[in-house]
Amino acid sequence: MSSRKLTRAKRELRERMKELRAGVPSEQRTVWASAIVGRVLELPEVQKAATVTAYHAFGSEVPTEELIRVLDAEGKRVGLPFVREGEMTMRRFRPGDATEMSDYGAHEPSAGDEIPPKEVNVLVIPGLAFDRAGFRLGYGGGFYDRYLRRTRAQSLRVGVCFSDQVVEEVPHGDADQPVDRVVTQDGVIEIER
Repeated sequence: MSSRKLTRAKRELRERMKELRAGVPSEQRTVWASAIVGRVLELPEVQKAATVTAYHAFGSEVPTEELIRVLDAEGKRVGLPFVREGEMTMRRFRPGDATEMSDYGAHEPSAGDEIPPKEVNVLVIPGLAFDRAGFRLGYGGGFYDRYLRRTRAQSLRVGVCFSDQVVEEVPHGDADQPVDRVVTQDGVIEIER
């Protein structure tokens, strides 16, 4: 697929998925998010992990406050994205720590030690859409794709979304980094490679 066609296909899917996700009533989103968080916490790799990265949900994303709270209560080091000058890093975050609004709409840790990518055991990653090959559609900045290339191959990449966001195929190119599992309110999709 040409670069122009890929960009157009991603843009069209992005708009469709934003609308679909925004249409989920907030009460339903809360119930589904709780099921997703429970499934993520049950993953053996998460239970064994010392360091897990998550994200501060914004807009209609899968809420993560409960996930962050439980991971912290279990004594795990939790990292959240922090973007500066076009690059994403993960900063240590504990519930109650100060945050600031980012240029793209999410809250980021105001302070906190940077977590080296090679020290991350599990990454919990948002997306507008995922497919059964593990490819993810984000917002178009490429932040996660660039960050994932700096993590260890053994780090588990877990995409989280609502079931309707799992599509037949996510348009992808050479720079797009797949996840290893996709967790929805209905179950865990194991990605075969």
